[in-house]
Amino acid sequence: MAMGLMVSGMLAACVPGVDKVLVKKDGNWNIDGYNALELLDGDTLLAFELTDAGTMTFAEDGSGTQILDLLGIVDTTQFTWTYDADMEQITIRDDSSTTTYEVVETDQDNQFFQWEETSRVADPFSGDTVESVSRLELMLSRLAE
Repeated sequence: MAMGLMVSGMLAACVPGVDKVLVKKDGNWNIDGYNALELLDGDTLLAFELTDAGTMTFAEDGSGTQILDLLGIVDTTQFTWTYDADMEQITIRDDSSTTTYEVVETDQDNQFFQWEETSRVADPFSGDTVESVSRLELMLSRLAE
């Protein structure tokens, strides 16, 4: 899995009334915030917040490139992207994964995407079935052309 698109999940929040200019969101975007969180039975396994973490380019033809710098480890991923009919979700696909983000906020110069996945898993210590939550947030700002 490509590190940039697969470092687990996001706060899935379907927000009504999202500005419908998303189809004009092609171009170059700075990743102002890249936040990841992994919880197991309410306990934090992984949490980090990165600022100025790289760039994402969305081409009009639905292709794109993400260059992500995670604490000095740079990962470049080619992807395709589409919006749902209501333009409240964006789906990003690379060679190894497909991630659908909720579009929480968008305007001409900023975008905020969230993803979350919740599942039931066996606790590695107790063997009990517990809740696992993965979240990922992307905060983007348009780069000057």
